[in-house]
Amino acid sequence: MSGLSLAAALFLLNASLTFENVWPTPAVTWTGGLSVEFALAVLLLILWKLLVGPPSRLVLRVLAVLWTVLVFGRYANVTAPALYGREISLYWDLQYVPDVVAMLAEAAAPWLVALVLVGAVLVLTVVYLSIQWAVWRVSVAISHAMPRITLAAVALVAVVLFAGQHLSARVPQWPSFAAPVS
Repeated sequence: MSGLSLAAALFLLNASLTFENVWPTPAVTWTGGLSVEFALAVLLLILWKLLVGPPSRLVLRVLAVLWTVLVFGRYANVTAPALYGREISLYWDLQYVPDVVAMLAEAAAPWLVALVLVGAVLVLTVVYLSIQWAVWRVSVAISHAMPRITLAAVALVAVVLFAGQHLSARVPQWPSFAAPVS
């Protein structure tokens, strides 16, 4: 069972940064891409384990928070073009957020605004707790030598392939990597 839960955790972490938009909806789907950020995070966890010791709960929580931010950044990055016809620009678009909030406060029924806020908090909580579980599961796995060596080798190969694909046209374009969120 532990191998299955580790596979699920690895899949969740990778898929959470590689999903694509189902145009023209806010829905997303996974298309089989790989995330170089995921590979780097696994390598960093392994290095932390080898140099400092097992990551503390605080370190794992911080990593889960950062990962959750990346997930929502990825969602905004792949969904905005489908819904708005262009990418989100933090410089140009952020200044209009207070105006949009004020408009919604006047135009929408209070119960609807409350329902949307509760839904947003619920989605954020579910995503964070899922990511936190997956990060914890990977952390447990790397405390054992064989999974640590296997994960390090696979993550290192992924990073090398990603770098090779971006530096040379002669490197095979398989596997495909999603654009990094960071």
